[in-house]
Amino acid sequence: MAVVPEPLIHHNRRMVWSNGAVRAALLSAVVFVVCMNELAFSDGSTQNEQPRKQTSGHAQESGPRRDQYGDPLPPHAIARLGTIRLRGVRGSLTFSPDGKSLAAATEKGVTLWETATGCVTRQFAAPAQFLSFSADSKRLACSDNLHCHVVEVSNGKELFTVDGTHGRFARDGKTLVTANAFCSPWRVHVWDAQTGKPLRQWAAGEWIQELALSADGRMAAWINRNKPEVQIRDLENGSTKPTIPIASGSPHWLGLSPDGKMLATANGQQISLWNIATGKQIRRWDQRSDGRPVFSPDGRRLAWTGYDNQMGIARLWAVPCYESTPHAVGEPINNFEPPCWSPDCKIVAVLTDGHALQLRRLEDGEDVHSLKAHDSPLGGVVFTTDERHIVSWCRTGVFGWETLTGRRIRRAPDTEWQSDGFTRLLPGGRLLTTDEERRLFVVRDMETGRELWRFAGRMDIGPPPFALAPGRRYVAIQELAGDVCVLETRTGRCSYRRHFKESGQGLRLSSDGDVLVQYRSGPSGIELEVHHQTAKKALVLRDFPKDARLRRCLDSWDFSFLSPDGHWLVLSTEDGRLHRWDLLSGKEVSPLPETLRTTWKLVWSPEGSYVAALGSSTPPNVINNVIGEKVLQDVRVWDVRTGRRLPHLTVPNPRGGMHILFSPDERTMLTTDLRGIIHLWEVATGKERGHLHGHLPYEVGTLTLSADGRMLLSGGNDSLGYVWDLTGRMADGQWQRTRLSSEQFRTAWEALASTEAEAAYRTLWQLAADPEGSVAFVSARVQPVERPKPARVAQCIAALDSPEFAERERAEHALEAYGETIAAELQQSLRQKPSLEVRRRIEALVDKLHGMPQDRQLQQLRALEVLEQIGTPETRELLRKLAEGAAGARLTEEARLTHQRCRKKIEP
Repeated sequence: MAVVPEPLIHHNRRMVWSNGAVRAALLSAVVFVVCMNELAFSDGSTQNEQPRKQTSGHAQESGPRRDQYGDPLPPHAIARLGTIRLRGVRGSLTFSPDGKSLAAATEKGVTLWETATGCVTRQFAAPAQFLSFSADSKRLACSDNLHCHVVEVSNGKELFTVDGTHGRFARDGKTLVTANAFCSPWRVHVWDAQTGKPLRQWAAGEWIQELALSADGRMAAWINRNKPEVQIRDLENGSTKPTIPIASGSPHWLGLSPDGKMLATANGQQISLWNIATGKQIRRWDQRSDGRPVFSPDGRRLAWTGYDNQMGIARLWAVPCYESTPHAVGEPINNFEPPCWSPDCKIVAVLTDGHALQLRRLEDGEDVHSLKAHDSPLGGVVFTTDERHIVSWCRTGVFGWETLTGRRIRRAPDTEWQSDGFTRLLPGGRLLTTDEERRLFVVRDMETGRELWRFAGRMDIGPPPFALAPGRRYVAIQELAGDVCVLETRTGRCSYRRHFKESGQGLRLSSDGDVLVQYRSGPSGIELEVHHQTAKKALVLRDFPKDARLRRCLDSWDFSFLSPDGHWLVLSTEDGRLHRWDLLSGKEVSPLPETLRTTWKLVWSPEGSYVAALGSSTPPNVINNVIGEKVLQDVRVWDVRTGRRLPHLTVPNPRGGMHILFSPDERTMLTTDLRGIIHLWEVATGKERGHLHGHLPYEVGTLTLSADGRMLLSGGNDSLGYVWDLTGRMADGQWQRTRLSSEQFRTAWEALASTEAEAAYRTLWQLAADPEGSVAFVSARVQPVERPKPARVAQCIAALDSPEFAERERAEHALEAYGETIAAELQQSLRQKPSLEVRRRIEALVDKLHGMPQDRQLQQLRALEVLEQIGTPETRELLRKLAEGAAGARLTEEARLTHQRCRKKIEP
């Protein structure tokens, strides 16, 4: 399933630019150059070091769109923020002996890169827990926990399979060594490297915890689980070497020198170097290691990954074997995968926490390729105000990108902006950070690098005494003196201050900054104080259930218990109930029905109309939440205004943790799953409008929609960002307008009533691309809802009790046609205790009124979505007329909300 059909994206059509488009492109290029000269955080170069086959995200004459490096983009992606070159690595790094290739474990199995360019040269499905090249670089030993598979590098064809793991070719190319490390009988094997025939084997005790083999294929060293010693054996003659003592009770890693004469042992406190012939220690470094030490091919140096005791983050370390002080190589990597050396010993390949593979020069720690991209997980992505640029941030810096091409135009290194505290991207490309040592909140414009404002505030341990409003246009900060100040994040101007009589544990803020909530806990339980600034009203909520779950909800960033409009408060209890409070009155109302047994996250729609809960239907005391093949997790959604759940909008079995996001118009809900797929769901029907797939499994980290809902930004823990076209109408960097014929309008109108949400989604963007024609077409077919005559409604309700079945059926159909306009009359009839037959029919009608819209009503609601996307004065006038229809009708209410959103877009 796709968001848009291929013909609309023009993947396989030649793009023809009009003269106007050419002039616009040239003007954009001039503006880009000027911006590059003026930006404070420019990296000093407008060209990427890698040759680019294409300079934009536009479609070529054939095939998919490509990124700035010439690599294909996934369907519906406009641009990639970063690169897939040397990305997506899971571990097991190894250079080929000729130095031309680098192999690693990836999602595909085994991936080979060309060392000189970083391009993928081959991918094939094979075990990749341990990898080793043959001496001629033509074969690759790929090991899992049980077997070693030898494959031909040129085509990925498997040549033979042998028992054992840790498969390593000897440097002379004659033998292959493996070991049964994870199953009995525990043995070390030597095989013929050409045929896979067994040559010899030795017993290796029980439960091999760690194993190392020398590059020459002669020595093997291992640690058994319950023996605090390293055993070493000569694999040529079977002789044993002196055992090496190690400390018990902590994990150890082993590394053997290429010639098999030295052994390196490492644990969390130190790295030691041993003489294998004598069993004596040569040298010790009191340096933490969190991974296997690796000898350089010449045996003169060691490299490993481990925490920096001063910075508290993992780094790559290296040291000559006969020197006393290890040194850090390059920037922190925050990853513990063992590094690997190039054959010439000048380069060390290392993996970062963003699954990025870097080839670092030993002399200066610089990356050989400098691909000008993220190399760690993205903490956020956001459009600038005009949406022509994107700002992203990760552990190593803040980046600026062109929206339509993905071209990187600047980078602010982390040393110039980052602190050890809180970091969040704000609208328009601004960055909020905290300096905990100086107790400062600092906001910077990341387009210019200029500091906009700073504010002194408290920074307590535990839940922070500040809160970002939904939309991040306001922030509440507790001052050092104790008062809470609500500031505009754009200017830093204080909108108001609020003094609370008692100190609290945390704050929450409505999207407009008007409602401020402070929560605190004491001997009498949890207490919330709610302040309405405009109404100058304050109230205190007490008598909450004595429930530990409530406190966890209050402290959790993922549990957004305050609605964006500040109207509702929702908290979860241990029994799975979602309690609901009306903050205008301060009273608890009926809980949300049909909740999950355990709720982990609440996500609100922008206007606060809907709330989505991510959780599990498994009872809280059940640890294993998998029964058979079904994962008992899902997303459920409620209309908070009515308290009713939307049963059609249940996203079952999302394969674990996920992200949830509502579109600005609240008509689409986006979710992600652990396959890395982004799903678009129609709120009105619960049907899938389409899906997007570009990130690695488990790796989608953040989602952001453009103000008009036409573009989506996704940032990943895989160090990649994507700009997605949700409309299918973007080509040559422009929104493609069109003129529809009368026949096309008729076909499109029928498609808007379709139960196929994907087809209807394509159609509404098609109509939005012809604004003049669509407004005229819709205005002739969608009229304000008329209020039915009370006498006629009463007559139909009375007829529900007719002795004639046909008359009862006609009356029910007539009432159903009136829709939500008669909801009050139906409820009044139920309160009068009618006959069983009347009650049954009225309850069925009430359920239909609050259920999924059908046919003509669905058609009308999707037409409103088209009008909102067009957003012209003519559409606003049409929406105003529709909003004046009969009160209570779904079309009337949706038209009113749509009209309000359209007005907000044009009001300053």
